[in-house]
Amino acid sequence: MLIAPLPPNEPQRVQALQQLDVLDTAPEREFDALAAAAALVCGVPISLISLVDSDRQWFKANTGLPGVTETPRELAFCSHAILQDGVFEVPDAAIDPRFADNPLVTHAPDIRFYAGAPLRLSGGEHVGTLCVIDRVPRHLSAHQREVLRLLSVAAVQAFESRKLARSFVISESRFRSLSDSSPLGVFATDADGGCTYTNARWQEIYGLSGAEALGDGWSRSLHPDDRPAVFAHWQESSALKRDFDMQFRVRRSDGSIRDVRSVSRPVLHDDGSVASHVGSVEDITESLRSRRALDAEVQRLADIIRGTGAGTWEWNVQTGETRFNERWAEILGLTLAELGQISIQTWADFVHPEDLVRSNALLQAHFSGETEAYECEARMRHREGHWAWVLSCGRVLTRTADGQPEWMFGTHLDITARKLQQEKLRVSEELLNRTGAVAQVGGWQVDIASGVVQWSEQTCRIHGVAPGHRPSVAEAIDFFAPEARPVIEAAVAQGVADGKPWDLELPLIQRSGQRI
Repeated sequence: MLIAPLPPNEPQRVQALQQLDVLDTAPEREFDALAAAAALVCGVPISLISLVDSDRQWFKANTGLPGVTETPRELAFCSHAILQDGVFEVPDAAIDPRFADNPLVTHAPDIRFYAGAPLRLSGGEHVGTLCVIDRVPRHLSAHQREVLRLLSVAAVQAFESRKLARSFVISESRFRSLSDSSPLGVFATDADGGCTYTNARWQEIYGLSGAEALGDGWSRSLHPDDRPAVFAHWQESSALKRDFDMQFRVRRSDGSIRDVRSVSRPVLHDDGSVASHVGSVEDITESLRSRRALDAEVQRLADIIRGTGAGTWEWNVQTGETRFNERWAEILGLTLAELGQISIQTWADFVHPEDLVRSNALLQAHFSGETEAYECEARMRHREGHWAWVLSCGRVLTRTADGQPEWMFGTHLDITARKLQQEKLRVSEELLNRTGAVAQVGGWQVDIASGVVQWSEQTCRIHGVAPGHRPSVAEAIDFFAPEARPVIEAAVAQGVADGKPWDLELPLIQRSGQRI
């Protein structure tokens, strides 16, 4: 007995066979029919669709050998047949030195005649045969050989179609599993836009069942005001074979309205025509609501900033990246365009050197956590040459992983007018103090609500206390001589009650004890 050698592509051949996923499966009608047809055409009692595995031949279809499912590969006539490109025929195995002592010849099933057409897959691998067997010697006619070859081609087509179908079933099962677990609504339509599939999430968003969505049923949920625009955009996208991407509203059966974003893509035939559309839909109601609220808040803050006349600045402490608004530049009599390339150096170039030193010290205090916020009054050079005063306030909002300051945000307020007013007031107070000292006339003020008393420098001198001393009302009254205190107390009470003025000459005791 001659054992057939292994084909040159044996590893690839066995792998291709295993990928058919057919070994050891139950009988199937189309394969049984092909084996029966081969037996009838060739006029033999036995026909097999045999698949040659690495160590056996296994029968997918069996006509004439009931109860037999496989034989060892070394005994298989098919092991020789898969080495051929055409039909392999053994007219009389009993006198063929390759098979004469083969147990399948000398014992049951007593093979004398064998003819096998190789099952050649589309990749070129011979994975088995469609063979016919008889217990008497014989020859096939040319017609029978050709029919046997054609039936082997049909068997291969059946195997590969079966593999494709199983792959499709697995793929579809995976798709449905993914689709059903997707947070997005998934849908498919035919070429005309008729719905053919929706997942559970799509049905939840639209408020329709899968059956209700089929065909043009999906359009029932479109908001009436949006329906014409949706249809028009869909038809245009389909005609141009472009992706469809649109936001619109759906009104569900319970009356609730949802904002959605729907995206789809055409699936094309080989000739370029549209076969179908697949897409997804996302419920963006909450995100739109949040975005609108955020936009409103941003607008409100922008209005506040405009109303206060504040310049804004953003500074990445680590990189030096800096952003100013138009008002920041306007305080200096400039525009952002005139400032050119902006960085933190822009601030340093305009600020008074003395104030820059103080600003840096205040920044470091804030960076280290000594202060909750940064606040600094600084002079900045105006384009007309004078110094503009700004109140710069800010706070670090983000820090790096190691705790270093990162992004800092703040404002600039133009306080030039206030500073000028303070300077004028300082000069005026200084003049009044000097005038009061010459005339030996002091001034005082009482804030009735808070009880805070203010004395001018000359008033402090009259009382014999240091300039800047701020007494309480009771302490101020106690400076008067005991006999005068009821008089001044009554005058103060009357003044508080109805604003009545007084003009009194009273004895007063200075801090040193001297009566004046």
